[in-house]
Amino acid sequence: MSNLLVTGCNGYLGSSFVKALSQDYVIRPFSLQNQELDDINFHDFDAVLHCAAVVHRGNTATSDAYRRVNIEYPLALARLAKANGLKQFVFISSVSVYGSLEYIDDSSDCDPKTLYASSKLEAEERLSDLNSDGFKVAILRFPMIYGPKAPGNLNSIIRLISYSPIVPLGLIGNKRSFIAIENAVYAIDQVLKQCRRGVFLLADDECISTSRLVSILSKSMKTKICLVDSRPFAFLFRIIRPNLYRKIWGNLVVNSSVAKSCLNLEFPVHVDDGVFRTVEK
Repeated sequence: MSNLLVTGCNGYLGSSFVKALSQDYVIRPFSLQNQELDDINFHDFDAVLHCAAVVHRGNTATSDAYRRVNIEYPLALARLAKANGLKQFVFISSVSVYGSLEYIDDSSDCDPKTLYASSKLEAEERLSDLNSDGFKVAILRFPMIYGPKAPGNLNSIIRLISYSPIVPLGLIGNKRSFIAIENAVYAIDQVLKQCRRGVFLLADDECISTSRLVSILSKSMKTKICLVDSRPFAFLFRIIRPNLYRKIWGNLVVNSSVAKSCLNLEFPVHVDDGVFRTVEK
Protein backbone atom coordinates (compact mmCIF):
# COMPACT_ATOMS: atom_id res chain seq x y z
CA MET A 1 0.00 0.00 0.00
CA SER A 2 1.48 3.33 -1.11
CA ASN A 3 1.92 6.25 1.23
CA LEU A 4 0.50 9.35 -0.40
CA LEU A 5 0.77 13.04 0.42
CA VAL A 6 -2.32 14.85 -0.89
CA THR A 7 -2.72 18.63 -1.14
CA GLY A 8 -6.05 20.38 -1.63
CA CYS A 9 -8.00 17.89 0.48
CA ASN A 10 -10.60 20.54 1.26
CA GLY A 11 -11.34 20.96 -2.44
CA TYR A 12 -13.84 18.91 -4.41
CA LEU A 13 -11.39 16.66 -6.25
CA GLY A 14 -8.99 16.16 -3.35
CA SER A 15 -11.72 15.36 -0.82
CA SER A 16 -13.45 13.01 -3.28
CA PHE A 17 -10.19 11.13 -3.92
CA VAL A 18 -9.54 10.72 -0.19
CA LYS A 19 -13.09 9.56 0.47
CA ALA A 20 -13.09 7.04 -2.38
CA LEU A 21 -9.61 5.59 -1.97
CA SER A 22 -8.70 5.83 1.70
CA GLN A 23 -8.58 2.01 1.79
CA ASP A 24 -6.14 1.83 -1.13
CA TYR A 25 -3.55 4.30 0.13
CA VAL A 26 -2.12 5.56 3.37
CA ILE A 27 -3.11 9.19 2.84
CA ARG A 28 -1.72 12.20 4.65
CA PRO A 29 -3.40 15.54 3.84
CA PHE A 30 -1.30 18.69 3.57
CA SER A 31 -2.57 22.27 3.68
CA LEU A 32 -0.54 25.23 2.48
CA GLN A 33 -2.70 27.51 4.62
CA ASN A 34 -1.97 25.73 7.88
CA GLN A 35 1.35 23.93 7.34
CA GLU A 36 4.86 24.61 6.08
CA LEU A 37 6.74 22.56 3.49
CA ASP A 38 9.62 22.22 5.96
CA ASP A 39 7.29 20.34 8.31
CA ILE A 40 6.87 17.43 5.87
CA ASN A 41 8.80 14.24 6.59
CA PHE A 42 9.13 13.11 2.99
CA HIS A 43 10.59 9.76 4.03
CA ASP A 44 7.05 8.78 5.08
CA PHE A 45 5.77 8.97 1.49
CA ASP A 46 6.05 7.32 -1.91
CA ALA A 47 4.27 9.94 -4.02
CA VAL A 48 2.52 13.31 -4.01
CA LEU A 49 -0.93 14.11 -5.42
CA HIS A 50 -1.15 17.87 -5.85
CA CYS A 51 -4.74 19.12 -6.16
CA ALA A 52 -4.42 22.50 -4.44
CA ALA A 53 -4.75 25.64 -6.56
CA VAL A 54 -6.12 29.12 -6.81
CA VAL A 55 -8.90 28.65 -9.35
CA HIS A 56 -10.90 31.09 -11.51
CA ARG A 57 -11.84 34.03 -9.32
CA GLY A 58 -12.41 36.84 -11.79
CA ASN A 59 -10.79 39.97 -10.41
CA THR A 60 -10.57 38.77 -6.81
CA ALA A 61 -7.22 36.97 -7.16
CA THR A 62 -4.04 38.81 -8.05
CA SER A 63 -1.36 37.65 -10.45
CA ASP A 64 0.93 37.27 -7.40
CA ALA A 65 -1.54 34.87 -5.80
CA TYR A 66 -1.76 32.74 -8.94
CA ARG A 67 2.03 32.66 -9.23
CA ARG A 68 2.65 31.89 -5.57
CA VAL A 69 0.03 29.16 -5.16
CA ASN A 70 -0.20 27.66 -8.65
CA ILE A 71 3.47 27.80 -9.69
CA GLU A 72 5.95 28.40 -6.89
CA TYR A 73 4.24 26.21 -4.31
CA PRO A 74 3.94 23.00 -6.40
CA LEU A 75 7.43 23.53 -7.83
CA ALA A 76 8.96 23.82 -4.35
CA LEU A 77 6.98 20.79 -3.19
CA ALA A 78 8.08 18.72 -6.18
CA ARG A 79 11.73 19.68 -5.77
CA LEU A 80 11.67 18.60 -2.12
CA ALA A 81 9.88 15.38 -3.04
CA LYS A 82 12.51 14.56 -5.66
CA ALA A 83 15.41 15.44 -3.37
CA ASN A 84 14.01 13.11 -0.72
CA GLY A 85 13.61 10.12 -3.00
CA LEU A 86 9.88 10.08 -3.74
CA LYS A 87 9.07 8.32 -6.98
CA GLN A 88 6.14 10.30 -8.40
CA PHE A 89 4.44 13.70 -8.44
CA VAL A 90 0.92 13.95 -9.87
CA PHE A 91 -0.19 17.46 -10.81
CA ILE A 92 -3.83 18.31 -11.50
CA SER A 93 -4.15 20.77 -14.36
CA SER A 94 -6.93 21.94 -16.69
CA VAL A 95 -7.96 22.05 -20.34
CA SER A 96 -8.06 25.83 -19.91
CA VAL A 97 -4.38 25.79 -20.91
CA TYR A 98 -5.66 25.37 -24.50
CA GLY A 99 -7.51 28.68 -24.40
CA SER A 100 -10.65 29.03 -26.52
CA LEU A 101 -10.28 25.96 -28.74
CA GLU A 102 -13.52 24.11 -29.46
CA TYR A 103 -11.80 20.81 -30.25
CA ILE A 104 -8.87 19.54 -28.19
CA ASP A 105 -6.69 16.50 -28.59
CA ASP A 106 -3.06 15.66 -27.87
CA SER A 107 -1.87 17.55 -30.94
CA SER A 108 -3.56 20.82 -29.92
CA ASP A 109 -1.39 23.82 -29.08
CA CYS A 110 -1.71 25.50 -25.69
CA ASP A 111 -2.83 29.13 -25.73
CA PRO A 112 -4.00 30.17 -22.24
CA LYS A 113 -6.26 33.22 -22.02
CA THR A 114 -6.54 33.75 -18.24
CA LEU A 115 -4.19 34.17 -15.30
CA TYR A 116 -5.35 30.81 -13.96
CA ALA A 117 -4.66 28.99 -17.22
CA SER A 118 -1.30 30.71 -17.72
CA SER A 119 -0.21 29.77 -14.20
CA LYS A 120 -1.22 26.15 -14.75
CA LEU A 121 0.71 25.92 -18.00
CA GLU A 122 3.86 27.47 -16.55
CA ALA A 123 3.67 25.09 -13.60
CA GLU A 124 3.31 22.15 -16.00
CA GLU A 125 6.38 23.20 -17.98
CA ARG A 126 8.58 23.76 -14.94
CA LEU A 127 7.46 20.56 -13.23
CA SER A 128 8.14 18.56 -16.39
CA ASP A 129 11.78 19.67 -16.22
CA LEU A 130 12.08 17.62 -13.00
CA ASN A 131 11.24 14.35 -14.76
CA SER A 132 13.81 11.58 -14.42
CA ASP A 133 13.89 7.79 -14.29
CA GLY A 134 13.59 7.93 -10.52
CA PHE A 135 11.09 10.79 -10.27
CA LYS A 136 8.09 10.77 -12.56
CA VAL A 137 5.89 13.82 -13.05
CA ALA A 138 2.36 13.15 -14.30
CA ILE A 139 0.14 16.03 -15.44
CA LEU A 140 -3.61 15.47 -15.75
CA ARG A 141 -5.60 17.97 -17.78
CA PHE A 142 -9.31 17.82 -16.95
CA PRO A 143 -12.33 19.72 -18.26
CA MET A 144 -14.99 20.75 -15.73
CA ILE A 145 -15.47 18.07 -13.09
CA TYR A 146 -19.09 17.38 -12.12
CA GLY A 147 -20.77 15.25 -9.50
CA PRO A 148 -22.83 15.50 -6.31
CA LYS A 149 -22.09 18.77 -4.48
CA ALA A 150 -19.60 19.86 -7.14
CA PRO A 151 -18.93 23.57 -7.55
CA GLY A 152 -19.25 25.11 -10.99
CA ASN A 153 -21.70 26.10 -13.70
CA LEU A 154 -24.03 23.13 -13.27
CA ASN A 155 -25.26 24.64 -10.02
CA SER A 156 -26.60 27.64 -11.95
CA ILE A 157 -28.59 25.33 -14.22
CA ILE A 158 -29.86 23.34 -11.24
CA ARG A 159 -31.08 26.54 -9.57
CA LEU A 160 -32.78 27.64 -12.80
CA ILE A 161 -34.63 24.31 -13.03
CA SER A 162 -35.61 24.57 -9.36
CA TYR A 163 -37.14 28.02 -9.64
CA SER A 164 -38.55 28.17 -13.17
CA PRO A 165 -40.84 25.69 -14.97
CA ILE A 166 -39.86 27.35 -18.26
CA VAL A 167 -36.19 26.97 -19.19
CA PRO A 168 -35.02 28.79 -22.37
CA LEU A 169 -32.26 26.31 -23.15
CA GLY A 170 -33.96 24.12 -25.72
CA LEU A 171 -32.78 23.16 -29.21
CA ILE A 172 -29.09 23.57 -28.35
CA GLY A 173 -27.22 20.89 -30.29
CA ASN A 174 -23.70 21.73 -29.16
CA LYS A 175 -21.14 19.27 -27.86
CA ARG A 176 -19.34 19.75 -24.56
CA SER A 177 -16.95 17.50 -22.69
CA PHE A 178 -16.94 17.12 -18.93
CA ILE A 179 -15.57 14.50 -16.57
CA ALA A 180 -17.50 12.79 -13.78
CA ILE A 181 -15.84 12.94 -10.38
CA GLU A 182 -15.77 9.13 -10.29
CA ASN A 183 -13.90 9.04 -13.62
CA ALA A 184 -11.43 11.71 -12.51
CA VAL A 185 -10.67 9.83 -9.29
CA TYR A 186 -10.32 6.57 -11.22
CA ALA A 187 -7.88 8.15 -13.68
CA ILE A 188 -5.71 9.57 -10.89
CA ASP A 189 -5.70 6.20 -9.16
CA GLN A 190 -4.50 4.45 -12.33
CA VAL A 191 -1.76 7.03 -12.98
CA LEU A 192 -0.51 6.48 -9.42
CA LYS A 193 -0.73 2.70 -9.45
CA GLN A 194 0.98 2.49 -12.86
CA CYS A 195 3.54 5.11 -11.75
CA ARG A 196 3.22 6.97 -15.04
CA ARG A 197 4.75 10.22 -16.20
CA GLY A 198 3.76 12.62 -18.97
CA VAL A 199 0.74 14.73 -19.88
CA PHE A 200 -2.67 13.05 -19.90
CA LEU A 201 -5.72 14.72 -21.46
CA LEU A 202 -8.80 13.17 -19.88
CA ALA A 203 -12.57 13.58 -20.27
CA ASP A 204 -15.73 11.45 -20.27
CA ASP A 205 -16.11 9.13 -23.24
CA GLU A 206 -19.01 11.10 -24.73
CA CYS A 207 -19.92 14.76 -25.08
CA ILE A 208 -23.29 16.17 -24.11
CA SER A 209 -25.36 19.10 -25.35
CA THR A 210 -26.65 21.80 -23.04
CA SER A 211 -30.25 20.86 -23.81
CA ARG A 212 -29.58 17.20 -23.04
CA LEU A 213 -27.83 18.23 -19.83
CA VAL A 214 -30.88 20.22 -18.71
CA SER A 215 -33.23 17.34 -19.54
CA ILE A 216 -31.23 14.82 -17.51
CA LEU A 217 -30.93 17.17 -14.54
CA SER A 218 -34.67 17.88 -14.53
CA LYS A 219 -35.45 14.13 -14.58
CA SER A 220 -33.04 13.53 -11.72
CA MET A 221 -34.67 16.35 -9.76
CA LYS A 222 -38.13 14.97 -10.64
CA THR A 223 -39.04 18.43 -11.84
CA LYS A 224 -41.24 18.96 -14.89
CA ILE A 225 -39.99 21.76 -17.11
CA CYS A 226 -40.75 23.20 -20.51
CA LEU A 227 -37.62 23.58 -22.62
CA VAL A 228 -38.10 26.67 -24.77
CA ASP A 229 -36.21 27.38 -27.99
CA SER A 230 -33.00 29.16 -26.96
CA ARG A 231 -32.21 30.77 -30.32
CA PRO A 232 -33.90 34.14 -29.62
CA PHE A 233 -31.68 34.48 -26.53
CA ALA A 234 -28.46 33.22 -28.11
CA PHE A 235 -27.91 36.31 -30.25
CA LEU A 236 -28.36 38.62 -27.26
CA PHE A 237 -25.98 36.66 -25.02
CA ARG A 238 -23.42 36.46 -27.82
CA ILE A 239 -23.22 40.26 -27.74
CA ILE A 240 -23.58 41.14 -24.04
CA ARG A 241 -22.16 38.01 -22.34
CA PRO A 242 -19.77 36.31 -24.80
CA ASN A 243 -18.10 34.15 -22.13
CA LEU A 244 -21.45 32.85 -20.91
CA TYR A 245 -22.56 32.35 -24.51
CA ARG A 246 -19.58 30.06 -25.17
CA LYS A 247 -20.35 27.99 -22.08
CA ILE A 248 -24.02 27.52 -22.95
CA TRP A 249 -24.09 27.43 -26.76
CA GLY A 250 -20.46 26.79 -27.69
CA ASN A 251 -18.58 23.53 -28.23
CA LEU A 252 -15.78 22.07 -26.16
CA VAL A 253 -14.87 18.62 -27.40
CA VAL A 254 -12.01 16.88 -25.58
CA ASN A 255 -10.63 13.78 -27.29
CA SER A 256 -8.90 11.73 -24.61
CA SER A 257 -8.46 8.55 -26.64
CA VAL A 258 -4.64 8.72 -26.52
CA ALA A 259 -4.49 8.97 -22.73
CA LYS A 260 -7.15 6.30 -22.28
CA SER A 261 -5.29 3.90 -24.54
CA CYS A 262 -1.94 4.63 -22.91
CA LEU A 263 -3.32 4.05 -19.42
CA ASN A 264 -5.73 1.28 -20.48
CA LEU A 265 -8.65 3.11 -18.87
CA GLU A 266 -12.28 2.04 -18.84
CA PHE A 267 -14.22 4.78 -17.13
CA PRO A 268 -16.78 3.46 -14.62
CA VAL A 269 -19.40 6.18 -15.19
CA HIS A 270 -21.22 7.18 -18.40
CA VAL A 271 -21.94 10.87 -18.79
CA ASP A 272 -25.74 10.45 -18.65
CA ASP A 273 -25.53 8.47 -15.39
CA GLY A 274 -22.99 10.87 -13.94
CA VAL A 275 -25.13 13.93 -14.68
CA PHE A 276 -28.21 12.18 -13.29
CA ARG A 277 -26.41 11.58 -9.99
CA THR A 278 -25.14 15.16 -9.78
CA VAL A 279 -28.17 16.31 -7.79
CA GLU A 280 -27.94 13.47 -5.28
CA LYS A 281 -27.66 14.66 -1.70
